[in-house]
Amino acid sequence: MTIPGGIFATGRVEIRVDRFPEAWDTLMGEWLPGSGYEPEDRLCYEVHLNDPDTHPDGKSIVELREPIRSL
Repeated sequence: MTIPGGIFATGRVEIRVDRFPEAWDTLMGEWLPGSGYEPEDRLCYEVHLNDPDTHPDGKSIVELREPIRSL
């Protein structure tokens, strides 16, 4: 898959899998409104940086990436 380029808001988190919705809510509902940016109509995605089965606390290390543009 090819992901179109552009500006992305990136949030790096270390969380349990069941907390992913909260992480996205924080990025989109807390950071984005005061950032001077708005979501852009491109693909958002996650980059998983580890295997949670090998993490000492069973957590995933993930980058959340949301396409944005200036207001």
